[in-house]
Amino acid sequence: AIAAAAPAPLAPPIDDIVAENQLLGGALAALRTGDLTAATRLLDRHRTQFPTGKLTVARRAGQVRVACASGDVAGARASARRLLAEHPGDPDAVGVRDVCSAKK
Repeated sequence: AIAAAAPAPLAPPIDDIVAENQLLGGALAALRTGDLTAATRLLDRHRTQFPTGKLTVARRAGQVRVACASGDVAGARASARRLLAEHPGDPDAVGVRDVCSAKK
């Protein structure tokens, strides 16, 4: 008898990816306008709704950027180092490599 192939792991529903993208897009837009409260709220909502979502690294990168913008330079740099160590080839992680480089 031929053994049945194991079912492929299910991909997240498209709606979830769209929702993740909307939350993170809103957070980045808020960050660009200097609304750190809104950016933090949206990033926190993403963490709550999608703790293991496809865009988790992007969320963490956003959190690094918010930390830097809020003046937590040491915290932002430490978080950026952790993110890079855990996801060295991810574009979102690489994007925070020099976060806060202009700040002391």
